[in-house]
Amino acid sequence: MSSDKIEEKKCCENTKCECTKCECTKCECTKCECTKCECTKCECTKSKDVVHEDDDDLLKEYADTLYIKLKESFPHETVTKSNLFSLIRIAMEEADRMNDLRGSQKKELVIRVVHVALEDYILDDLNSVEINFLVDNFVDLIIDNFVDIDFGNLHINESRKQKIRTFFKKLCPCMN
Repeated sequence: MSSDKIEEKKCCENTKCECTKCECTKCECTKCECTKCECTKCECTKSKDVVHEDDDDLLKEYADTLYIKLKESFPHETVTKSNLFSLIRIAMEEADRMNDLRGSQKKELVIRVVHVALEDYILDDLNSVEINFLVDNFVDLIIDNFVDIDFGNLHINESRKQKIRTFFKKLCPCMN
């Protein structure tokens, strides 16, 4: 969507989520990714199509803090293909502690900080090209998958789990 079509609205702080999926009190809840808002002061929806003037400044403010925390938490001296996912995971964990940011802001923040970290942590040009390719093309997907895992939306070995449940139900019919 081009920037001239994006409507600019400034949101107020007194918003309450009317989403029925969760019991949050934020417009853009990270629990359910809802964008409903019953705020009557600004009639915002805080959707991804709305530009919030303070978002970019807010992210710049948090980027330095997150990068410092990332440097303290990341145990390696260089970023390689084998520890890239650890770098992203640690950045996400640190960003998740920033409770006043929405989920989409945290994602953008992590992407920015990972790019800065790559400039500082990659030593040779060969790794730089490969790792930057991975980050440029897959970091959104990697973050989304980590979020899905965190929310319990990863369903690996479901058939095995079902077999175990069936086995225990046969042993103890009182289990439901």
